[in-house]
Amino acid sequence: MKSLAWRKTWLIGAWLLLNTSLAAGIEYSTYLLPLSELMGYLNKYSKDGWKLKNINTWTEGCPNNQKMCFVVIMEKE
Repeated sequence: MKSLAWRKTWLIGAWLLLNTSLAAGIEYSTYLLPLSELMGYLNKYSKDGWKLKNINTWTEGCPNNQKMCFVVIMEKE
């Protein structure tokens, strides 16, 4: 299992990616989703011109008291 420090580092890296990419004119969007909502979001946003950039698991602070959720980064095509 990944350590808490690694997870926080990954989220900080995702935040930096989003902020530096926005400065370069690339659109990204990040979501913290439980598994029950994951496929719905992927299907919805893929129809609107977004593609999956990265996905990682997360276990702290998940919506609806889920034990595990996903950090999803979508990129605008």
